Amino acid sequence: DPDNARLLYDVGVAAYAAGEYEEALVALDRAEALGGKSLARKAQFQKGNAEFKLGEATQRSNLEETISRWRESLRQFATLLRQSDHPEAKTNFEFVRRRLMGVLLADAKRNLDDARRPNAPLAQKLEKLRNAFERYTAAQETDPESSEAKAGEQASRDELADALMKEGTRKSQTTRLVQPRPNEAPIPRPDFKEIEEGVAMLEDAAQLKPKDPEIGEALDHGIQRLADALTFNARILMAQELQMPWPKEKLAVLRMAKEQVEKALDKVPEHRPAQETLEAVNRRLA
Repeated sequence: DPDNARLLYDVGVAAYAAGEYEEALVALDRAEALGGKSLARKAQFQKGNAEFKLGEATQRSNLEETISRWRESLRQFATLLRQSDHPEAKTNFEFVRRRLMGVLLADAKRNLDDARRPNAPLAQKLEKLRNAFERYTAAQETDPESSEAKAGEQASRDELADALMKEGTRKSQTTRLVQPRPNEAPIPRPDFKEIEEGVAMLEDAAQLKPKDPEIGEALDHGIQRLADALTFNARILMAQELQMPWPKEKLAVLRMAKEQVEKALDKVPEHRPAQETLEAVNRRLA
């Protein structure tokens, strides 16, 4: 009787007792879907337990899996508690939340300590700060009353924003020139891709600290430099188009130029050189 909700629930409980937690979840999912409200609530409770056990099994080998499973366990218990007063679900919810908070805070602190090492490479520092910020944020969402999570989230947010601003400013203000390829116009051009990376970092920093005037100023300067570099590159492409004999190649290069200058105008709509360049590109395309 494969659609008997009561039997499916019993299969799930038996699988859980045997340590077959994945099998238990499959049976309990079907029992919840096919059964009445009372049986569905029992299935939700057992699913919360099974998710916790699956997360516990991967704590040493796959922390992401553990966190994901324990979050799902909390969700099952929380859903059940919204529907009815279930003392065991409340007890298990608090137990899983304590375990999850312990894992999140420990990993956040480890990442933050690694990021603060004096000789840490910049790329590694940024990665560790991002990880710390994500963990502290998750901890604060899990337990909004946690002072440790709140303080850690603020500290990691500020340090990540500052690091992104410094590196974003360096990249967006680069003076490095890219040498032309053999088939391109013989004019070195600004490395707009590096400038673009820097602007993206500054935008991330501004999202983390939207009212910081230093970050805002650096972002404005970076965006202006990016618009200048994209416009310059578009003009080089236009010069290259004049040397091409075939219409198909001319069209391809002009479309690339148009794409570059439209990007510039997306960043700085009132950028006069970009506006003039776009008008010139459109005339040639036409």
